[in-house]
Amino acid sequence: MNSVDNGRYKDPKFLAKCIQCSLVLFILFSIIDSAVLSSASSATHAHWDKDARETEDLLKWFIDAILTLIKAFNWVAFVVWFRRIRKNLDVSEVTGFWFKPRDCILGFIIVFAPIAIGEELWKSTTPLTTTPAEWKKSKIGGLVIAWYLALLGSFMAHRSVINGAKVLTPDDNGSAAMLNLASATHVYNFSNIVLGVLAFMLVQKLTARQVIKRQEFEQRSLVSSA
Repeated sequence: MNSVDNGRYKDPKFLAKCIQCSLVLFILFSIIDSAVLSSASSATHAHWDKDARETEDLLKWFIDAILTLIKAFNWVAFVVWFRRIRKNLDVSEVTGFWFKPRDCILGFIIVFAPIAIGEELWKSTTPLTTTPAEWKKSKIGGLVIAWYLALLGSFMAHRSVINGAKVLTPDDNGSAAMLNLASATHVYNFSNIVLGVLAFMLVQKLTARQVIKRQEFEQRSLVSSA
């Protein structure tokens, strides 16, 4: 006889909302960062005075610091959210996983782990599947693939920004090196905006699928105990 174990099940919706709010801020500050960068590039190209450039640089540094904090929160929150979804599926008697809840940390350490974990969680939350043989036959969600590709794109764009900053010198004022760095940063911000939108959608959709999966388990438990 099955019983509904409400003691260990934790509703993922509050955590999902926190992540989504953080992602909205991430998107907004990425847009602001590009806007400030465009203004700074124009000022540099027009050879504005030193005070104007220092103000622009200080504002850019402040925005970058906020974005860094938001990204750090998102990394940690995504690991916790993945783990929460995985543990809730355990409690709801969904079996057949290749990884344990604690392994969700691998999702942001090993390059292929995010899509592997995302695929497993997506398939296992397929409605009306009760055994591993059933849910493993499900198709991987296109949203998971798009999110992973956007994640890789963001990493590559960030690498371009880092490489561009390495060749920059304090005397580069309106130089090709500075303009190339500005272009790379614009691409990086755009990739982050796309990543933020897709991550927002993934959190919303996967959380909803897991909640539905829990409801199916509770209904089966009530039928079994009747």
